[in-house]
Amino acid sequence: MKKETFVLCKGRFMKKSRILLMWTSVLAFVFLTSIKALPQEKINLWLDCASFRYQPEPGKSYVEIYYSLDRSQLDFFPQEGAYLAAVLSLELFIENLEGDTVESRKWEVASTIKGAAEKEVSYKIIDILATGLSPGSYSLRLEIEDLNSKKKGVSEKGLEVPDFSRKVLTLSQIELAYNADPETLATKFTKGARKVMPNPSGLFASRAQMLYFYAEAYNLSPGEGPQNDYSLSFEVLDESGEQFKDFGTQMLKKPGSSAVIISGINISTLPRGNYKLSITASDPLTSETAQSTKDFTIWREERIAEESVFEFLRDEEQVQKVRNQISYIATRAELKMWDELNLEGKGKFLEEFWRKRDPEPATPENEFRLEHLRRWNYVNAKFAKHQEAGDGWQTDMGRVYLKYGEPDDIERHPLSLDSKPWEKWHYDEIEEGFAHPRQSGVLFVFVDEPSLAQ
Repeated sequence: MKKETFVLCKGRFMKKSRILLMWTSVLAFVFLTSIKALPQEKINLWLDCASFRYQPEPGKSYVEIYYSLDRSQLDFFPQEGAYLAAVLSLELFIENLEGDTVESRKWEVASTIKGAAEKEVSYKIIDILATGLSPGSYSLRLEIEDLNSKKKGVSEKGLEVPDFSRKVLTLSQIELAYNADPETLATKFTKGARKVMPNPSGLFASRAQMLYFYAEAYNLSPGEGPQNDYSLSFEVLDESGEQFKDFGTQMLKKPGSSAVIISGINISTLPRGNYKLSITASDPLTSETAQSTKDFTIWREERIAEESVFEFLRDEEQVQKVRNQISYIATRAELKMWDELNLEGKGKFLEEFWRKRDPEPATPENEFRLEHLRRWNYVNAKFAKHQEAGDGWQTDMGRVYLKYGEPDDIERHPLSLDSKPWEKWHYDEIEEGFAHPRQSGVLFVFVDEPSLAQ
């Protein structure tokens, strides 16, 4: 029978309070620290799709299929005029749930460069295909072959095609994009006078400041004056579907019964992790609302850890930041030693502190430290009192997340007439310390109980 430990945390979710049981170590997760391409005999390929209303053919939806690959994976052969060229053969299959092929296409794409050095320049080959499909569930499979090297790749993805024929406020699916710059030429990427360059991977690196997106709203009800306005709300949800960050609401004039949505959000402060972009449209005239969501991932390279305050003990303010960051994973003896050392001694202390916690000393990265930094960034973005406070690490939820990571299960209970809001975080296994056995079935209960002191 599993042993269970209950930990009750009283007070506001976003305020510090006493925790009845705390341990002094954190489970070291081995976290992926770099994105590597597939082995060279394969081609790494990204595939995505989005569905929209299809006016020319009622009963069907307009489906865009996006794909991309890194040009550096291809083999280029000399051509006339000092150019090098690679030729790709691609084949797309669309199947229904019964496994029947409802559509297939085969085509070739060529890419040319001026010299071998140009191949190493970061460049993605991106393309769009379009088709009309009846509402329902499908699977996509895209196969690719480099005709020079005979290297191959394949990418598969499920596709849910909505029915846009209902006469109620509806949002299309969302296309994620690297950028959406003004465009006067008519190309396959041009939408609403913008060149919307799709990001089929849904992956945005740390150097990216913005996440752009495209969607459409249908069945707006134009009215007079204020009733001719509609609202769009944008938010980012975490993996559990809870709001992580609110990007506000816009009031817009209805251009007609449908509207194009081209916008972007600043993702520079989002910690590394998986998220959902959520768009909600509301029509005050009909009181109808519609929502559409899209998964995306924020990737932060390990250079962020190198630039963190762990290594930069310039002044007492930085010293205090470092102490805060290690306070929940250091022992009492380590914290006492830290407080007694000078700046030079603290620098040497940190080197040893992280070295002895490195789960894979043979690798160049310290996976424990990277995972702890990820958690630190997450809790200060997720649980802070406001965006600039940076005090999420002081909250009960922040402290537990820093020590034990993502819960295996979260049970949420909102405010009701009979009870205050509360949450229960369930961890299947927690490792008490580097030299201690594991303990199973630990539950942390967070109770929103306002302080009596005003």
